[in-house]
Amino acid sequence: MRWSTLLTLLLATLPAGATDTVLPDYLPSETKVAFGIRMRNIIDLLQSQSFAAEWRSASSQLTAQTPLAGFDPLRDLDEVLITSSGEGDRPPVLLVLRGRFDVDRFASAAASYHGVPILEDAKKAGAIAILDASTAIAGDAPLVRAAIDRRAGGAGIAASLAARIEPLRSRYSIWGVGDRPKHPPARAGRPDAMDTVDQFEFGADLADGLELTAKIHLRTPEDAEKMASSIALAEGMLKGSQASSTGAKVEMHTGDGWLKLSITVPQEALNKAIQEQRAALQSAAMSRLGVSISPQKRAPTSGVKVVTDAHGDTLVVTLPGKR
Repeated sequence: MRWSTLLTLLLATLPAGATDTVLPDYLPSETKVAFGIRMRNIIDLLQSQSFAAEWRSASSQLTAQTPLAGFDPLRDLDEVLITSSGEGDRPPVLLVLRGRFDVDRFASAAASYHGVPILEDAKKAGAIAILDASTAIAGDAPLVRAAIDRRAGGAGIAASLAARIEPLRSRYSIWGVGDRPKHPPARAGRPDAMDTVDQFEFGADLADGLELTAKIHLRTPEDAEKMASSIALAEGMLKGSQASSTGAKVEMHTGDGWLKLSITVPQEALNKAIQEQRAALQSAAMSRLGVSISPQKRAPTSGVKVVTDAHGDTLVVTLPGKR
């Protein structure tokens, strides 16, 4: 069973537009960190950049021999919620997936836990369960089973955290909010820069270019002073010639222990950046597969077959040798 691969795929396709704004009551009460993705704007962006065929090809291949066969993240997934306590070296994670799910197909190959179809990996470390036709949960198996136990009777996450989530979740395609856990992950070597942060919030919208807002709160006045001393240099770099030539705008402010950042990137500049990044990723992937690439034409090595769409984008790469 490839549950971890499936979760990676779901996260990699990330969409926006869920209608249910009420946070589920089965989220762990110890949640300190939450992230969310609403898919509609992201799907539109992927389709405008001709990514849709690639994602659908990858998803169909990964889910073909699983109970999620036929599931299309670009069509069937509306929202992803990711929650964690942030505790320990490998913090436990619970995902809530909103969309459209074939319960009967999934249940035919799944076990049952309190009447809910559930699939767990061989070591019962990870699991995915479908609560109903519009909701699935996934992540660490103990959290998935505990969430099923709490349905219709759980207290949910803290009201203070929920109050911070609501305006971000209703406004942005991608958002995150969190507090420093009581026992953060241990880090070897030098302290991480995030060790000085005790709260953070961010939101990004892709409806018309990129709009990003973020703020972090530093643990001590000393940390805030150190951060403030480096802001001028960082702001100057972000406002450099490249940003001004693309029309991007960057604003950074500090006060009362908070660092606030705002970035806007026009749609044209965002499209160009996506295409450049996409080309770099394709070049790296094809190089690892032994396929030479020129600026004018992709030239596969002997025995390698490359299937492209009408735009010339790679859909499938078939390597030589036995299947």
